[in-house]
Amino acid sequence: MSIEKALKPLKKQQLINMLAAVYGIYGDIDDIIERHIVASDMPGIFESGSGLQEILLGQINELKTSHEFIDFKSSYRFSCSLQSLLIDIDTLVREQNPVSALELTEAFLETCESIMNRCDDSSGDVGEVYRDAVDLWLDIAAQIRAQHADVKIDWVAKVRFYFDNNDYGCFDNIIRHGALLLSDDELTQLAWRFENDIKKALLQARSDKSERFNYNPRAAHASIGLRSVAEALEDLGMFEKATLLQSPQPNEQQMQSLIEFSLYTENYERAQHWLDQPGWSAERGLHKKLTTQLLLEQGKIAEVKENFRKDFAATPSLVNLLCYWEMADKKERKALRQTVLNIAPNNEDIGNAIEMLLLVNEEKLAATTLVTRAAEIATFHYSHVRDWLSVFKQHKDKLAAIVCYRTLLSDILDRGRSTAYHHAADYFNALLTLDKTQKTYQPLISGQAYITELQAKHWRKRSFWAAADYPNEADKPE
Repeated sequence: MSIEKALKPLKKQQLINMLAAVYGIYGDIDDIIERHIVASDMPGIFESGSGLQEILLGQINELKTSHEFIDFKSSYRFSCSLQSLLIDIDTLVREQNPVSALELTEAFLETCESIMNRCDDSSGDVGEVYRDAVDLWLDIAAQIRAQHADVKIDWVAKVRFYFDNNDYGCFDNIIRHGALLLSDDELTQLAWRFENDIKKALLQARSDKSERFNYNPRAAHASIGLRSVAEALEDLGMFEKATLLQSPQPNEQQMQSLIEFSLYTENYERAQHWLDQPGWSAERGLHKKLTTQLLLEQGKIAEVKENFRKDFAATPSLVNLLCYWEMADKKERKALRQTVLNIAPNNEDIGNAIEMLLLVNEEKLAATTLVTRAAEIATFHYSHVRDWLSVFKQHKDKLAAIVCYRTLLSDILDRGRSTAYHHAADYFNALLTLDKTQKTYQPLISGQAYITELQAKHWRKRSFWAAADYPNEADKPE
């Protein structure tokens, strides 16, 4: 049920009581309530200098002038308050006065540097709001340009201004998405300027011996601009020029970018051209991944499957098996399953062995392999072991489940993760339950022998034993 639908049957007094109860708890919510009250209550609210615009502008200015640090824990909630402010500009102002909405959005964008200077935005939530603000600015500007011929603004200069004042990368899309506002001719004009800037910057660097081998920020900035125009126009030739002017022999990362844009523009010939160039690192597998993408885009499914088959035959790893298994038909899967049965139990990597067996639905052999090589999984990340545990519990492979429980329990206690002792207690009690019905533990030690070892090693961890409701008395050192 949507909130709008839920609110409609409520009476006015009920809504008043609800808002009164919410108001005063969180400052950002108070701001939203106040803005909506002003918007609905004041005549001429959308006129320049009106109450709502002044409230919004005042809150934007507070953002710009504040010096309060926003730590990582607070950044998401802060981004939500920014987003609500941006939404109110769009929904409360834009419909009635797009020019005022544009001015407010520009004021909002001006807060970017101040806020990012004092914000730990490791999660990227705050930066994402500013990227939304850029798109909103383009959308409002396009509306004004189409509907208000009397508004005289140099839109190309505006776009270039935001592109040039983008220290935190929050305005990266101002040109990429610029086709919404600018004509093809205006974008091409921008491209010509960027290309000219690249050439000038490179020429100056060649004439200055001290700068010849250093990073060239002017050329790099102009290259980004030219590439952004190419993305807006979907012009592969321009995109290649943006790279090649500065790097005539592109590196692996640059060739990846060229191939991905070639695929985006469906120019498969150029994609293959860059795949055929030297300089690819054999270890990273990036060339193989991009080749697969190209073949799939071209509809060459059989060729992709044959490549996967060869890869698995040459290197029978989980990654290669996954690729081939997903595309294999019933007959091919049958043959693959037999191959995995033959090679997996003796695979040097026990994790690879178990995962491959589970992938081909050989849970029994996976369980046997796990029990036989139980000591080898002690260093595995608990998330893998938990996943295996779910499978073995479902298939009632008790010994394999016991191995998983013991591994998870020992991992917590060995690392002294006291905050996870309640999980360890659950694992311990699950082992006690299994012990009641498990007659033989071979080749594992018995349940009681395992508990004795646990008590001897971890008898001091009293909070764990209390959580497990089990005595911790054992052969304690004198």
